[in-house]
Amino acid sequence: MLRTKVGGVSGDSILIRGHELLDLLDKHDFAEILYLQLTGSFPDASARRMMNVLLISGSDHGMTPSAIAARLTLHGAPEALQGALA
Repeated sequence: MLRTKVGGVSGDSILIRGHELLDLLDKHDFAEILYLQLTGSFPDASARRMMNVLLISGSDHGMTPSAIAARLTLHGAPEALQGALA
């Protein structure tokens, strides 16, 4: 079995922070599992809400090169709105 603190895998199981993946599937959502992977524990209510907010805010345009270029252009030169839109 290949095993680290974050996870492990063998021929018949997949572990995430010591928890069987199949046991997690029906009991937790994506934000909770992502938080578990990052921190090693399940989130409380406020951390779960924040994780969902972060995931939702990143979904507005995604991480496409054009969206990133527009954001960086506007951030670097707020007076150049036309350049960012172009």
